[in-house]
Amino acid sequence: MFKSRTKFLTIMACLSFLLACGTFVFCLDRQQLDGSVNIQYTAPKDFLTYELNSAQDGWVVTGYDESKRMDRTIIEIPDTHTQDGKTFPVTEIKERAFYSNSSVFTGLQIGNNVTTIGNYAFYGCSSLVGQLTIPDNLISIGHSAFYKSSKINSVKLGESLQSIGDSAFYGCVLTGELQIPKSITYIGSLAFLSSKFTIIRYHGTLKQWCEEITGGGSGSILGPRKDFYIDGTKIENDLVIAGDITKIHDSAFWYLDSITSLTIGNSVIDIGGSAFDTCSRLTKITIGENVKSIGAGAFNNCWNVTELYFNAANCTAGSFNELGTNTKGVNCIFGESVTKIPSRLFCTLSENEYDMPYITSVTIGSHVEEIGDIAFLSCPKLNEVIIKSSTIYKIISSSSSSDGSLINKIKTGETIKVLSTIDDGTNEYLSDETIFTQTTQELEDGVVYNVYTMI
Repeated sequence: MFKSRTKFLTIMACLSFLLACGTFVFCLDRQQLDGSVNIQYTAPKDFLTYELNSAQDGWVVTGYDESKRMDRTIIEIPDTHTQDGKTFPVTEIKERAFYSNSSVFTGLQIGNNVTTIGNYAFYGCSSLVGQLTIPDNLISIGHSAFYKSSKINSVKLGESLQSIGDSAFYGCVLTGELQIPKSITYIGSLAFLSSKFTIIRYHGTLKQWCEEITGGGSGSILGPRKDFYIDGTKIENDLVIAGDITKIHDSAFWYLDSITSLTIGNSVIDIGGSAFDTCSRLTKITIGENVKSIGAGAFNNCWNVTELYFNAANCTAGSFNELGTNTKGVNCIFGESVTKIPSRLFCTLSENEYDMPYITSVTIGSHVEEIGDIAFLSCPKLNEVIIKSSTIYKIISSSSSSDGSLINKIKTGETIKVLSTIDDGTNEYLSDETIFTQTTQELEDGVVYNVYTMI
C-alpha cells in the first residue's frame, strides 16, 4: 500500500510540474494493461512547420521543428494557423511531412479543414496507435500515406472522402467494421492489404460500387469470412448485377467468398480484370447477352464453378482461366444469343494444368457461326462437345497451322455430338470413330465424330 501511494504521489508531482511549465499536456494510453503509466505528449503549437498553398489561401503542414522533437508525441493538426500575420485554414498535409518517424508520434488528430493528406505523409509511423478518424472535409488520402503505420487498428472514414491512394493503409492491421462513404470514387491497389475487417458497409448503391469506384483496390477490403453490405443489403448467395449497370470495374468483388451464384445481366457491357477473382464459393456463372469484353483474370481461382452459361452475343475479348478444379469439371453452355465464341476464351499461356480451366463439357448453341482462334486450347479435361448449330461458317482450331481453319462450312439439321479425346502420344487422333479430314464436310446424322483439333 505504501509503495502504491508513493508511486501515485510521484506521478502527481510530475504532472503538476508539466502543467506548470505549460509546454506539454499529457494523456494516458488506456491500452496498457500491465499497470504501467504511458505518458503521451501533445506537441506545442510551434512544433509544426507550414507553407502557403498554391492559391495562397490556406496553410500546408510541411513537417515539424526537429529541435522541439520529443518521443511519444501526439500530433494535432489545427483547423487554422496564423503566421506572418496571415490567418488561414490548414488545408493540407504535405507529401512525406512525417515520413518514417517510427518512434516519435503516438497519436494523430487531423483538423476539420484538412482536405488532402499527401503521399507518404505518415509512412512508417509505426508508433501511431489506436483509431484514426478522418474528418468529414477530407477528400484525398495519398499513395502510401499510412503505409506500415502498423499500430493503427481501426479507421473511421469521413463523409466527403473521394480517393484512397495505392497502399494507403498497407500493413495496418485494421479490425472491426469499415464504413465506406458513398462519396468514394477511387480505392487504390493494395490500399487495405493486411486489414482484418469483419464487416464492410458501403453506403452507396450497387451501381456505384460496380461503375464508379476505380483503382482496383476494392478487393483489398473484401476477403474470407467478411460480411459485405451495399446500401444496407448483405451481399451473399445469389448476386445479380443488372438494371442500369453497364460495367464492373477491376477487382470490384475480388475475394468475396459469400456468393454462390452470379448473374451478369443484359445491361452489362464490360467486366473488368480480376472482377470476381477468388470468389471461391461460386458454383454458377451466367454472362449476359451484351457483354463485349471480359478482363484478364476476371474469374481466376473460382475453383468451385460447375456451370457456366455464356450468352454474350458478340464478345470480342474474354478470359476464363483457372475456372473450376480437377475434381469438379465445368459444364459450359453457349446460349441461343451467341453468334461467335471469342478467341482465347479458355486459353492460358501457362503449361501448368492447375492454371487451366477445367471445362469438361461444352454445348454450342444453334446460332453460333464462328469459334475464335484457340478458344478452347487450354482445356485438357474437355471430353464432350455438343453442337446444336445447323450452320457453323468458320471454326478455327487449336492446331499450329497458319490459318488453323479445319471446317469452313458445316450443314446439318440435327444436333451433333462431338467427342474430344486428348492425344495419347502414339497417334495424332484416336481413330475409333469417323474423323473430319476435309475443309468442308457434311455431318451424318447419328455419327459420333472424334475431332479434338477442331476445338
